[in-house]
Amino acid sequence: TVHHNAYDQDPYAKEFGIKISEKLASVEARILPAPW
Repeated sequence: TVHHNAYDQDPYAKEFGIKISEKLASVEARILPAPW
């Protein structure tokens, strides 16, 4: 979708200095147990 919509060519994003990558962000996370 990012590539299809060409967000990297968006003039408004460029004006504000926003860079949009086609790659997903990688984050460390953990699953918490249910709170019962």
